Amino acid sequence: MRLVRMTSLAVVTTVAGSMLTLAPLTAAAEPRQAVATAAITQVADDPVPGTEEELRATIQAILDDPEVGVGVRREALEALETGTVEAMTYFLETGWQVAQDEDNRFAIFVILADPDTGRAVRDAAGAALRDGSSEALVYFLETGRWIAQDEDNRFAIFVILADPETGRAVRDAAGVALRDGSSEALVYFLETGRWIAQDEDNTFAIFVIIGTPGISAALRAAAVAALDGTPEDRAYFIETGQYEVE
Repeated sequence: MRLVRMTSLAVVTTVAGSMLTLAPLTAAAEPRQAVATAAITQVADDPVPGTEEELRATIQAILDDPEVGVGVRREALEALETGTVEAMTYFLETGWQVAQDEDNRFAIFVILADPDTGRAVRDAAGAALRDGSSEALVYFLETGRWIAQDEDNRFAIFVILADPETGRAVRDAAGVALRDGSSEALVYFLETGRWIAQDEDNTFAIFVIIGTPGISAALRAAAVAALDGTPEDRAYFIETGQYEVE
């Protein structure tokens, strides 16, 4: 029999679109944070408990896991409610796996329902669902999706680099992430590093404005105030504020 240990599953979403050199640095533009989905399993081969008490204790241990999936919980409760050794043994030997497959399919559908899920992850998810085996579902949720997510993250970075208005600091940070190549480096750039670099590009753009011959006193004052402010202040000035100065 294969007993289960549940582990939580998180979605790392793809960043789509590009960041213009003078675009604002806002929370709304940042990649979405990980979203919890249904649980997946890590399994181990263990003998089926022999007595009714042992069977009940084993099933209860599964139910006590706060991350147990809806399907597994439903079948476990039904086995306990039936109460026979046969029903509980069937659940532990067979029923839990059928229900876990249901939970894993649901977890994949949650990923597919996310509009920010990238093409590579969608393709890998579709392949797992078409295969339909327990092994294919678990492989996608534990391994395949993260390989595909790296592919989507690299594509998102190339989209940024392809934008002719992407600034030098963002380009440099993107190049570092691609050369590193690790999942951590790609995600860090898309979630954090690009925004730090964007602020550097915005700061440079403001200095260019200040150095423009014939700049008005009002525009210079607004630019200096933006430099003394937050990254959001500098982004707002570049995108909108400089055009509001009379």
